[in-house]
Amino acid sequence: MVRENEILRAGEQLLVSRGYRAMSMDDIADEVGISKATLYQHFASKEDLAAAILIGHLERFVEYLERGPLPDEPPIAYLDRIMRVIVMHRYSSGAPLAGGAGTSDLDIAKRMMAREDFADITGKIFTSIEQVIRQAQQAGQLDPQLTPALAVQMMFGLAQGFDYYELMRAHGLTSADLANQICHTFFAGVAKSAAWQQSLSRAAFDESQDCGNTPHPARGT
Repeated sequence: MVRENEILRAGEQLLVSRGYRAMSMDDIADEVGISKATLYQHFASKEDLAAAILIGHLERFVEYLERGPLPDEPPIAYLDRIMRVIVMHRYSSGAPLAGGAGTSDLDIAKRMMAREDFADITGKIFTSIEQVIRQAQQAGQLDPQLTPALAVQMMFGLAQGFDYYELMRAHGLTSADLANQICHTFFAGVAKSAAWQQSLSRAAFDESQDCGNTPHPARGT
């Protein structure tokens, strides 16, 4: 078990510094000081090793969720805190999905989502967050028309579904800045509520029309 923990630590360091594609089992074996044959006795492939690293992070996130809200913390505030943790975990310096040199390693993310063991633990996380969304709806803090399962997907889509690194560098944004803007977009929206409602009443969308045939509001038919 001690040797396996050493392998995981070395694997995570290389995953962060080089990214999944550039990381090799030879590098990990050299870092730990073991033969590649010994390394393969613990992990059958680089993907299995990466999965163990990332699942370990997700297990700690499950423990974080199991602690629940702070005393007297409203559900909406707890949900905001959860979303900030999700963003910060992805985009903070040293995050395991950073991919090395500040680029998002989408290759490993796609591989992980196809794995049953990874899907099992993400399912637990999604279920826990859905419960918080329902609590926020029952408290009158979130729109009751939102489908909790869809809302969770939107949270993760905004927080982790895009590669924000280039934008962060271009605009001098920190991971905390990014978390602030993503949370504002999710919870407050990008349009003033009254303006959005007025626009809907003026120009209802006909679902029978496809995008190519829908006239532009400014041009008419």
